[in-house]
Amino acid sequence: MSDEEVGTNLCLFEGIGIVSEKSVCYNRNNADGKQDKTSGGSEMTVKFDVKMTEKAMYDFMLHTTYTSLNGIMGVILGGITLYLGIRQTMNGVYPAAATFFLIAIFFLVGTPLNMKAKSSEQVKKSPMFQKPITYELTEEGVQISQEDQSTLNEWGNFQKAVSTDTSIILYVTKVRALIFPKEALGEQYAAAVKMISTHMSPRKVKIRHVSAD
Repeated sequence: MSDEEVGTNLCLFEGIGIVSEKSVCYNRNNADGKQDKTSGGSEMTVKFDVKMTEKAMYDFMLHTTYTSLNGIMGVILGGITLYLGIRQTMNGVYPAAATFFLIAIFFLVGTPLNMKAKSSEQVKKSPMFQKPITYELTEEGVQISQEDQSTLNEWGNFQKAVSTDTSIILYVTKVRALIFPKEALGEQYAAAVKMISTHMSPRKVKIRHVSAD
């Protein structure tokens, strides 16, 4: 997977979160550490400031790779060559066994290690990931803002929404996505899931759990 292919807008909750529904807006972490209520419109929104992490990027890369045809075939090939290496070892054909083991290591160990290195490099070198990004889930879609720039991804633009053990991922294409780590969303997890499930077609939503636990 190339750096262009990854091209991820990743969000990680860092303690500034707003969940608003109906006429009340709850700010969970204000300057005093208390919960505030402010007047708002009738529109339900989930808003939070986020920053990229290597862990979340790596999780995204793993899920995207190993749910693709190429990733699945790589695991199958790695398993087959590992089995053949064991068989050749049992038969005493050590040169052939070594070759099969090397191929198995490449697919089963080398690929994940390569993705881990790429995720670290992309997070550290990409300018957009050095500053917090504001995400707001609205009735229209997901508003993404950073400093003086802002863009809206409408709900209809997302191909699918899935959950991993650590994140909710909204795919714009097969390799581009918005990522919401569960530990980052915290108490806002259920509200985010509700917004996604309400505004995307059920056939596009593959989120396993309603809570972050």
